Amino acid sequence: MGRIERVAVIGAGTMGNGIALWFAKAGLQVRMRDVSPGILDRARQAQEGTLKAMAAAGAIREADVAAILGRIHPTTQIADAVGDADFVLEAAPEILDLKRAVFVEVEAAAPPGVPLASNTSGISIGEIAAGVKDPARVVGMHWWNPPHVVRVIEIIRGPGTGEAAFRAAMDLTAQVGKKVVVCQKDVPGFLGNRILYALLREAMYCYEQGIGTAEDIDTMVREAFALKLAFMGPMALLDLAGVDIYHNVARYVNGSLCDAKQVSPAAAGMVEKGTLGLKTGKGFYDYTNTSIPDLLKQRGQQMAGLLKLMGP
Repeated sequence: MGRIERVAVIGAGTMGNGIALWFAKAGLQVRMRDVSPGILDRARQAQEGTLKAMAAAGAIREADVAAILGRIHPTTQIADAVGDADFVLEAAPEILDLKRAVFVEVEAAAPPGVPLASNTSGISIGEIAAGVKDPARVVGMHWWNPPHVVRVIEIIRGPGTGEAAFRAAMDLTAQVGKKVVVCQKDVPGFLGNRILYALLREAMYCYEQGIGTAEDIDTMVREAFALKLAFMGPMALLDLAGVDIYHNVARYVNGSLCDAKQVSPAAAGMVEKGTLGLKTGKGFYDYTNTSIPDLLKQRGQQMAGLLKLMGP
């Protein structure tokens, strides 16, 4: 497959609108589809805000903002979105039946053979592809939030994924300036979220058991080892410390680590109470008197600064 020029992004939520924005920044023509004009309008506003913040930070030129937005074409119609696409990326909510329905609809409207990718963060690619006629076209292409900042994309080959779709996802990732990570098996959570959720499970366990407060847990992760992990990753960190050291400590510690199969009771209780974090104004922290847009902007600037230190 040659260079991709036209992409369709199905879903204009937090991930979809950010992915569409990055494709457009890379010079591609983007059709961004969602079910209502209101959702598309909010996505457009978010994209404009992100671009202005990027311009203020020197990541793009102010003069480029209008051109990038001009390459994103919102629509509520599947056929309009995918009819002439070279590549289709689904970014619908993480509901298997919904994703399956989207893929059936997209397959019927997209040109034959065009790769159909899913941005799912953990649902089996094989299960998503179960309803399509040609599962060889379906591949996982998992972006990370925020997609305009995090520079890695996880590519997942489902049991039926063909070489053409897999290679197209790999090539497109490189084309838009992102780094490829290949998840070698179509397992729940793929590679990234399996590692992340192991950390989150133990953090929740320490919180529930009174081993540490939310503040202490965050401080420990952020200040004690996250900085090192940003520059070397866990496997290189093991090499640095010595695998023998890990072996000896793990023999003592591993048996006491959380191995629960169910979701954290603390998290379930928070969901029941509606204290969901930033989106509700309260989670582990109280954001009542916090400007959420300013907080997100600050975090984005911090991540961008860290990326510069990490190098190419």
